Amino acid sequence: MAGDTILIENTLLPKRAEILNIIREHKLISFDQIKRRFFAVNSRTLHYDLEYLMKNRLIKKLGSTNGARYVPCE
Repeated sequence: MAGDTILIENTLLPKRAEILNIIREHKLISFDQIKRRFFAVNSRTLHYDLEYLMKNRLIKKLGSTNGARYVPCE
């Protein structure tokens, strides 16, 4: 499984890789904080990128409302 994660990380689009790095640096971050970093990117696109990272088990979402936070998977 760890090998799969490394392969996925190596093939991430630059924006997704940067989102993942930001989440790893902050350990716990909200969508609004991510949106402030990518202010020129459509919110729906950011949600899609976050869903992709969750689907590939690179991050987890804590909560399900506006107060949700994102954390890196261990």
